[in-house]
Amino acid sequence: MKVKVKFIVSIFLVSVFLMSCTPKKSVYTLKVFEVEQGWGYSIFQREKLIIKQQHIPSINGQKHFKSKKDAYTIGMLVIDKLKHHSIPTITAKEIKNNISL
Repeated sequence: MKVKVKFIVSIFLVSVFLMSCTPKKSVYTLKVFEVEQGWGYSIFQREKLIIKQQHIPSINGQKHFKSKKDAYTIGMLVIDKLKHHSIPTITAKEIKNNISL
């Protein structure tokens, strides 16, 4: 009987461990899009648009991202903040540290 209980508990613990190791699909998706003079990004929570950024945030003027990669980089930074339940604002310092202006 003791062996049976230990076996069941072991199976349960292994199952819990495996479930915790399985990567969870993000509820956020990023779509980079082209605008007239550069790039922008949209962030969706599940299928609902929550952020549409056509200009580089936190800098003076309305400059577009120079490249698709730049828009993607900053969009992923915003998603990372959302995943960690932080306010998803981007500072000028974060812009300067992650892309070239």
